[in-house]
Amino acid sequence: MKTKWMLAIGFCIAGYCVAVNCAELTTLSDDFSNADTIKEWKVHNSDQLKILVVEDGKLVLEPDPKVGSIAWYMDGTGPFVYKQITGKFVAEIQLKVSSIKDHNRAPYGAFNSAGFVVRDPASNNGNQNWIMYNIGQQDMGFGREAKTTENSGSALSIYAAPAKYNSGKLRVCRIGSMFYMYHWLENETKWIAEDIEQFKREDLPQVVDVGMVINAYDTPREIRAEFDYIKFSSVDYKADCIK
Repeated sequence: MKTKWMLAIGFCIAGYCVAVNCAELTTLSDDFSNADTIKEWKVHNSDQLKILVVEDGKLVLEPDPKVGSIAWYMDGTGPFVYKQITGKFVAEIQLKVSSIKDHNRAPYGAFNSAGFVVRDPASNNGNQNWIMYNIGQQDMGFGREAKTTENSGSALSIYAAPAKYNSGKLRVCRIGSMFYMYHWLENETKWIAEDIEQFKREDLPQVVDVGMVINAYDTPREIRAEFDYIKFSSVDYKADCIK
């Protein structure tokens, strides 16, 4: 059984814990082997979800079809299952994106996708600040999306990938104001830096919300996301991002 993590009393300077009992980043990880660990996560826009459950060792997210369009874009936000992380970090997820009706195929609806968001906790309408990295059905086909949103203005890049490879791993690595992105999908044999590779965000605070999201922008809104785990670890240099 997985041991629940506890917040320790302490403080951090420049992203480094200096308190004796300060929890390691790895203790914030979750392999979803224990359904009770869902209680340790905060959930943004939970009313947009039909399914939020830990079962068979996976966190499963599905949108509520009655809600309509769900999109992380400009002022829009969607379901977000997250924890707060301080300073430098590597976050990794293993996930599968599929259709609610057929778990063996990728979703067809435009921007039906799932992945990461790293977000300023102070974000609000007109002042949304976050970074997103996901896989799924994008605008014209299946692929990956890297997006940066600053003061509710979004800029995104989309990279095509074969729809039959609808599972794999994604990483986001933060070192200071730099955020690096890497993928290792099921047809790949190592970590590959995203073409855009990095976003520089000097505005994002030391403490950010980091976690798992889904988009269900266009019909059919059929995204089903299964997360096998999310892992957090420490990092000092860029080379550490893909260790």
